[in-house]
Amino acid sequence: MEPVLTLHELMIGILTILILVFLVILALLIFSFREYKIVESRQLWKKLVEEYLAKVIIEGSVDEVYIDKDITYYLKYREFRRYFLNRLVESERKFSGVAAQILKRVFYIYHLNEEAYALLRSKKPYLIARGIQVLKVMRAEEALPEIKSMLNHNHLSVRQEAQYAIVYFEGFEGLAFLDQFNGVLSDWQQLRIISFIKQLPKDAIPRLLSWLYGANPSVIIFSLKLIQKFKVLELHADLIQILNYPNHAVQLEVIRTMFSLDVFDTSEQLVARFPFMEEAQQQEIIKGLGYTRARDQIDFLKKELSIYPTQRGRVNIADSLFSIGEFNYLNNLRLSLNEGDPNLLVLNHVLDNKR
Repeated sequence: MEPVLTLHELMIGILTILILVFLVILALLIFSFREYKIVESRQLWKKLVEEYLAKVIIEGSVDEVYIDKDITYYLKYREFRRYFLNRLVESERKFSGVAAQILKRVFYIYHLNEEAYALLRSKKPYLIARGIQVLKVMRAEEALPEIKSMLNHNHLSVRQEAQYAIVYFEGFEGLAFLDQFNGVLSDWQQLRIISFIKQLPKDAIPRLLSWLYGANPSVIIFSLKLIQKFKVLELHADLIQILNYPNHAVQLEVIRTMFSLDVFDTSEQLVARFPFMEEAQQQEIIKGLGYTRARDQIDFLKKELSIYPTQRGRVNIADSLFSIGEFNYLNNLRLSLNEGDPNLLVLNHVLDNKR
């Protein structure tokens, strides 16, 4: 026979459940009240910080920055310090010149650099990355040695932010980490890093060559983009050799780079290699001939228009001929073709879209 609960035991069970429900409700109320206070505080902080920053930017100077007693009071709270820090960084990104210098002074006057270092020395990767961002934006160059130590961090986001910061501070010299770089630079990373490089030093070519002839495809592509940006004509002859590199993305970037430099024999050298290349590389050459308006290759393009095996390829060829100025040739060719000729569709597509 199964044991039957006594009235006393049943009451204890019900009371226990009620207590647990009460505790859950109490916890929810405490959490909700805390969230409400945080929202309320943030609204107060937002008004306080925005008014203060507007005041110091409009009325202040680099030599004399007004110190607000309310802000000084709230600095004892970590949440406020980080809120103030974030707002300061956001504001600094919008200004330059004297306004940016004033904001940097605010950063140090309120000892927000200490909060940035606290982030940098955190155990959590996302906080470390944020610390690097803050120190970079506020131009805290004294943090460079510590930031450089993050280049070997085991978390990707930290390594990337360290790379950005170093190049931001040091320009081309900050790219020294690429000498031993074994990872992959994404297109987005390359774009960001290149944006921080304003000029190449006179002795940049040996380092560019070492990257070009290196074993890391993404570093090779990055160096090619640098060559494009700064028009390093001296390296044009080396690009033909890099064209043999066994990586399609590298080959495509070499072709783009050669057309970007566009010395006297660029189109001739690339057309000579055209028959030995795969379709993607061939199409890049065809587009480049149109982009550079290579009139010396008009006969080559006309020939390829009649024999190229894919319709997409013939569209690009016709498009390049149009860019070079061969509208009359293309139009007369269209009028001469029979209704069933596959090139008629190609020419109609190109010429109709160019109207």
